[in-house]
Parts: sequence; structure tokens; C-alpha cells
Amino acid sequence: MKIGLLNLYEVDTDLRDAHGNYASMFARLLAPEITCEWQVYEAREGDLPQNADECDAYLITGSRCGVYENWEWIPPLFDCIKMLNNAQKKLVGICFGHQAVAQALGGEVQKSDNGWGVGRHQWEITNTTPWMQPPLTKLNMLVSHQDQIITLPPQAQLLASSSFCQYAMYAIGNHIFCVQGHPEFTPEFMLALLQRREDTIPADVWREAMENSTMPNDNVVFAQWLANFFAQ
Repeated sequence: MKIGLLNLYEVDTDLRDAHGNYASMFARLLAPEITCEWQVYEAREGDLPQNADECDAYLITGSRCGVYENWEWIPPLFDCIKMLNNAQKKLVGICFGHQAVAQALGGEVQKSDNGWGVGRHQWEITNTTPWMQPPLTKLNMLVSHQDQIITLPPQAQLLASSSFCQYAMYAIGNHIFCVQGHPEFTPEFMLALLQRREDTIPADVWREAMENSTMPNDNVVFAQWLANFFAQ
């Protein structure tokens, strides 16, 4: 299987040396579950698939930017999302990607009144899909975001939710699967990010995230869900 990774974030050099870039993080996450070839598209530079069949499936990464911001690369990204949706191509959205898919397909995203979501968060599973095996009733995942979806696209099915993040995971048909969290993050990478952002995150939120980021998460199960999603 060939997966196109639409990269929207460059990990800082020192962190990249220690933890890898997004492409290597996702490759590491999925390696135990699926054999695949990765094609990286530098989407911020206008490098996007011109045809849905360039890859078997696609994944959109996180970003430092907001989907509602006026960056010249965002409209072409939205056009690409619409193209992949129209072709019913397998598409996964992670964090910013989760929000970008929603905004492109008729939902709405804004900076959340709840503030920073960082560290390990837990969501209730509200609905299930055939690829969500083995099943969970709660999903624990590392997160790093200020923006949130406030309105899902009309055709989306909500899959996970919490009081902090109402639209934490959703699907559209059998071809789109999106999550607000970062299943590719290791606890070590999360802690490194938190240490870098101590001055920008409220102290109580930062301390709680530093304490809970090393608690058990469900990345292994989520990797199985992704493999099932790509394979079905």
C-alpha cells in the first residue's frame, strides 16, 4: 500500500534528531500493523497530489497554523481534500488535518474557549465503525491544540467526544477517518514539546499535562484501527 502523507509541520531540528519527523513518526506507529510505502507531499509549498490515484490512501498531519487563517497554501489544500472526498479515497486527518477536512467539507473550526488541550486526554466512544477493532469504550491519546471543530460536516458521523472536545473523532462514509489527537506522538516527544511551550500554556494546564503525558495511552489500538481502515 502506498500512503501519501500531506505534511504541514516541520519538527524543530533538535527534536527531529531525537524523535524523528512526522513521516517517520507515522511510519513507526504503523510499522507493526501494515506494510506500506510513504510518499511525502510538502503541502505548505504547494506540493499536493494532482490525481487521487497517485497513492492508495492519504494522511494529513498536524500544523502550527489554524485552518481559518489566511495562508496561501490552505485553499489548494481544501481543494485537494474535496478531490479526495469526491473520489472516495481513503483519507485520515490528524489534529490540523482533522480540522482541515471538516472545514473543507462544510464544517467549522475556531479557536476554542476551552483553551489549550495538551497532554493525555480521554474521550468517550460515542459510535463505532467496522474498522474500530479491537473495540474500546474510551480512547486515551496525546493532544496538542487550541483550535477545535465547532460544527461537523453534514455527512460526518461523530465517533468520540469529551466535555473538553466535543468533536474529537469522526468518520465520513467508509473513506474518511479523523481524530483531534496525535497517535504518532510518543510520551517523550510530548514532554519535549511541553517543555518548549511552558511560557505559552497556562501553568496549571502545563503541570497537569507534564504529569499525565507518561500515563498509558491507546496508540497501539489506534494503529490497529488505522490499519483496519486502510485495509477494508
